[in-house]
Amino acid sequence: RLLQPRDERGRVFLFEINGQPVFARGLNWTPADALYPRAEGEKHRLLLDMVRRMNANMLRVWGGGVYEPDSFYELCSEPGILVWQDFMFACGTYPQAEDFLTQVREEAEAIVRRLRNFPCLALWCGDNEVDTAYPWPPTRKQKGPRSNRINRQVLLEVCGRLDPAHSYIPSSPFSPSPTKAPMDPNEGDNHIWHHGTAFQDPLYSQDRSRFVSEIGHLSAPQISTLRSALSPDSLWPRFNEVWDHHFGSHRDLGFHPERRLRLDEALERFFGEVPADPETYILASQLLQGEAYKFWAEHYRRQRPECGGILLWNVADCWPQFSDAVVDFFLNPKLACSYVRWAFEPVHVFFHREGDQLTLWIANDTLRDLAGQARVEARTQKGSLVGLRTVSVVVPGNTTAQVADLSELLSPCRPNGVLTAALLVGGQPASFNLYRLGRPRLRDLPRLLTQVPPF
Repeated sequence: RLLQPRDERGRVFLFEINGQPVFARGLNWTPADALYPRAEGEKHRLLLDMVRRMNANMLRVWGGGVYEPDSFYELCSEPGILVWQDFMFACGTYPQAEDFLTQVREEAEAIVRRLRNFPCLALWCGDNEVDTAYPWPPTRKQKGPRSNRINRQVLLEVCGRLDPAHSYIPSSPFSPSPTKAPMDPNEGDNHIWHHGTAFQDPLYSQDRSRFVSEIGHLSAPQISTLRSALSPDSLWPRFNEVWDHHFGSHRDLGFHPERRLRLDEALERFFGEVPADPETYILASQLLQGEAYKFWAEHYRRQRPECGGILLWNVADCWPQFSDAVVDFFLNPKLACSYVRWAFEPVHVFFHREGDQLTLWIANDTLRDLAGQARVEARTQKGSLVGLRTVSVVVPGNTTAQVADLSELLSPCRPNGVLTAALLVGGQPASFNLYRLGRPRLRDLPRLLTQVPPF
């Protein structure tokens, strides 16, 4: 069930399973093929196995897609992947006429009866971004989201009557207080989109949303995937309409600036330049996406229990494209899969920096108390050891805690050194992480890749 009790900031947004709070580490699920039935069966099985390997415990079935077949929910139930289920309404306002509401009711009744008994089901949600399609604040002439009879009356009534065991929220993002905007960071869930902005920008690093149900970073698919869809003439240089089309950038739909330009901006902010060949462009964009997903996951895990989870956008592409997905259309995992597996470890050690303060944190999402040692090393860019700390740590089950202040280790390894943390529990490796100082360059890509654990 979903809990939204009040606190000094507003309301938390927290899932509880079998009486235990659960921090949601997950992704958004969109159709895995533009021709929906082609994904059913083996492709779903392979993708959901990748989701399991990424240490994810929740998927949000996005309201702009389709209701998946029973086999999908069976595959989620087997390893215990929770499902946040949107009803299929998205990104706009819908008719409120009685005949349309009757059709909505009939469809919802069929869906709730079909899905309510799957063990994986965790939440019903009325739609995707319909509340945000209404004007805010509402006026006498322009009614607000609470005038939407579909998600405030019809779907609410159907879920309450046919499946009272599961919680229901009317929209995503959604704020339960009538005086709060749908994307108020102090309550409800939030969608955070700033393509092109550096992933460590204060827009991200200072966000305190209660639950992030959408957040993503663009990247390129594998070169083989691009070659399957782009002719040699359009493969490179990238300044052409075919690239824009596979980015989903269409001038007549008002996508300004185009998403390709947004990814170029992000690459330049991170590496100081945009790659000059397709292979490096692909590798750099995938590493950048992975770094972003890891940073965001650690940022929101550190805020537990004020934050209840993060659902990255998204699992897989439905055609060959440039996107926020971590798996491309032909089931090639991007580097982000390795990063997400790393950042979603149930027991995870990580660094957090604010100015000249560097701290060490441990997220312990297991139900067992954790006791062990963290060994932290500070090294120069050339590998010389210039600082060492060994810290005894105790972290209760189902909590995240700061375990050390490491600020004194920053200066010795400036300007381009690295700090590493190895967590040992019972003398055995439990988690590993690193923190780099300085800006990486494209020439550093081979070295950076050796620091990413395998998927």
